[in-house]
Amino acid sequence: MTTFQANLTPTSGAHSIALFAVLRVWRRNQHTRAQLKNLSIEQLRDIGLTRAQAQGEAKRAFWQAGAMRAEPGEGRTHEL
Repeated sequence: MTTFQANLTPTSGAHSIALFAVLRVWRRNQHTRAQLKNLSIEQLRDIGLTRAQAQGEAKRAFWQAGAMRAEPGEGRTHEL
C-alpha cells in the first residue's frame, strides 16, 4: 500500500505570501488608477501630474507596474 503526503515545505508558505503581496499591489493599482480619473486639475497639480499623465496612468492595466518619472532638477524618481 502506498501513502501520499502533502508536500508542505517552508517555501510553499513563502509562495503564498508572495502571491498575496502581488494581489494586494494589483488591487491597489486598480483602485488608485480609478481615483486618478476623478481628480481635478488643481489636485493633479498638487501631486505634480498633468491631466495627460493621469489619463495615461489610469489606462494602464492593473498588473502593469507604474511608470517612473524623474522630477526635473531634483534627481528623484516617483512611481506613477
